[in-house]
Amino acid sequence: NNAAGEVSFTPISAISVGDFTYYIRETVPAQPAQGYTYDESLYKVEVSVTWDDQADNLKADVSYFIQEADGSWTAAPDGAKFVNE
Repeated sequence: NNAAGEVSFTPISAISVGDFTYYIRETVPAQPAQGYTYDESLYKVEVSVTWDDQADNLKADVSYFIQEADGSWTAAPDGAKFVNE
């Protein structure tokens, strides 16, 4: 992560049409920092890749969801955001 705490991932190249699901969570180190609270949130990222006839290439639509305490998923329109204290 950078100084602002932002993390970026290496882009994933879409090579075919289809639906793909990814999960993102913060990894707690084997030796957690003392006095530091790690975010235990789990995010699901759904990627739907379609063929765009007008642009003559693949198009990806991405949706983020956060897992609630009861195991259900709620839309997370701002993407995955982890809060640590």
